[in-house]
Amino acid sequence: MRFLLLALILLHSMTFAQKVQRDVKATSGLDDKQFVIVPGPSYMPSTKLGLDLIGMYLFDANDGKYKDNLRPVPPSIIGAFGKITTNGTAMGAIGTKLHLGEDKWRLTGGYLEGNILSQMFQADLERFLDTSNKIRAVVVNVNRRVWKDLFIGGGIIWNEVIFKADINPANYASNTGLKFNLFYDSRDNTFSPTSGFYLNTRTNFYRENLGGDDNITTLEATLSQYISLAGNSNHLFSWLFDSSFNLGDTNPNYNYNYGSRGPRGYTGKVYEGANMIRFEGEYKHYFESIMNGKFGVAGFAGVGFVFGGESRVGNEIPSDLFEADPLAHIGTGIRYKVLPKQNLNSRVDIAYGREKEFTMYFALNEAI
Repeated sequence: MRFLLLALILLHSMTFAQKVQRDVKATSGLDDKQFVIVPGPSYMPSTKLGLDLIGMYLFDANDGKYKDNLRPVPPSIIGAFGKITTNGTAMGAIGTKLHLGEDKWRLTGGYLEGNILSQMFQADLERFLDTSNKIRAVVVNVNRRVWKDLFIGGGIIWNEVIFKADINPANYASNTGLKFNLFYDSRDNTFSPTSGFYLNTRTNFYRENLGGDDNITTLEATLSQYISLAGNSNHLFSWLFDSSFNLGDTNPNYNYNYGSRGPRGYTGKVYEGANMIRFEGEYKHYFESIMNGKFGVAGFAGVGFVFGGESRVGNEIPSDLFEADPLAHIGTGIRYKVLPKQNLNSRVDIAYGREKEFTMYFALNEAI
């Protein structure tokens, strides 16, 4: 009965999105402004059944000046996201991504606020602890293309975290940092690529003299590749290497909770650490004979590791990569092209990992 309800919600989401963009012509040059709003289901054993609402306004920030260029300029975006779950979790975000000039400048900014009610496993007590994690964050990035597909830039980041487990007093942390960005982007599409590479490195320098509580440096690096098998964009394979490291001082509030972001198939309530690496591959197939090629399916699998630092609930964390347990996952999902000519897809994925729990995700962007 639960899966029937979710299927009905998803069908309504697709229909609703079509109605919103029904009178808008979607072209690769984005001659017209486009607006989509899509609701969808999600499920985590720790936060229970959720309803997500995603809205996106796509437009040409250059007023069509470069629409006939051999190198197309990706559409700019203003977006909003909201989520509520049956356990009382609520979160929301607003943001924008601007492609200016001949895609020589990429500007991003966003604000996130949420109260995540969940659980984390405490090994000594052999039980799950009720936790709350209140988060607010602001991030701004300005990046410049300096050579071919290479971008360099920087920005600022501010966040506030109030973490509370039912056996400990609340742990408060607020930090402000400077960002350095270096990325290479040869993807043919910024929503759902069919070819190209994407190497993205982000270094965050949190410092007390910027008004924060800690001196923390984090380094994140992601490399992915996108391949159309046999030259057919309906058969797609992509792979990803992702990593996150705390350099020098650490704070448990900035641990990488495996599954809370990134890896599918994990709840974020069991495995955590100051450092993370993971690998993942995904195959997608779109059916030309169903819904004019708008409907597709996906299969994916991956493995990762978390290690180092201190646990927020007192668990022992492996000190290095070679002591860490492999965290494997496998899953499947469906895809629907909300804006086919822009290759903007909605997705619902179901995944299973070492926690032996099924998780479900909804988004308007690809996981890889």
